[in-house]
Amino acid sequence: MTEPNAPVPAPRQPIALLVLLLILIGGLLVVGLIAINSLAPAMIAPTATYRPTNTPDIGTDAGITPLDPPQALTDFLMIRDDGSLIRLSDLSGKYLVVYFGYTNCPDFCPLTLTEFVRARSLLGDLTEQVNFAFISIDPLRDTPAMIRDYVQNFDESFIGISADYAVLNQISPEYGLVIDAPDGEHAPGHEMPEGAPTMAALDGGEVLNHSTYSYLIDREGNLRAIISFNTQAEAIVREIERVMAQDAG
Repeated sequence: MTEPNAPVPAPRQPIALLVLLLILIGGLLVVGLIAINSLAPAMIAPTATYRPTNTPDIGTDAGITPLDPPQALTDFLMIRDDGSLIRLSDLSGKYLVVYFGYTNCPDFCPLTLTEFVRARSLLGDLTEQVNFAFISIDPLRDTPAMIRDYVQNFDESFIGISADYAVLNQISPEYGLVIDAPDGEHAPGHEMPEGAPTMAALDGGEVLNHSTYSYLIDREGNLRAIISFNTQAEAIVREIERVMAQDAG
């Protein structure tokens, strides 16, 4: 017989309920870890790089993103390194590999142009069918003479060009350009992510953070491939040869 004042035992929780609760907690932990890992690269990325929205996430080679169908590009007016005016259409008739940068860039630009030098040397008999161009995105500092000296230090055949901010604003959506201009002026209207590293440009001035893709344009002025930074010259040449073969076929 139970004593009148004895405590009533608490009911036991079903074992199945406890197991379900543990599974639920474990699942939430896994989802949280995945979310943190997916955000981590964006938080530490040193440079923002963006692709046009219609670019497929495929490639024929490491660092190469072909566009199929090709993307028509807006013709635009620029200043050549000899001071003359030039349009993108003036470079048609040959394939064009182009990079947007600036002469005081301490890192990405010289490394990319060095790969251009290697790529040109690997083209062999195809060399005369391909131009390599450097378009300055720093009209506040880069004069045509500075651009000419800069590109000719890499290869005398390289074409040096400058574009003002109005032109960069016009074409940035087509190329996915992102530029953080000196004095905080974001030329194409894009903000760079917080946490980008601070360093000095070669002239001791402010670094102009920018996207780092190169672009392969065909003889008709259509964008055919986007080339990621640090893509090796061999891969660039293979992509040029692939596009040439596709056009010939």
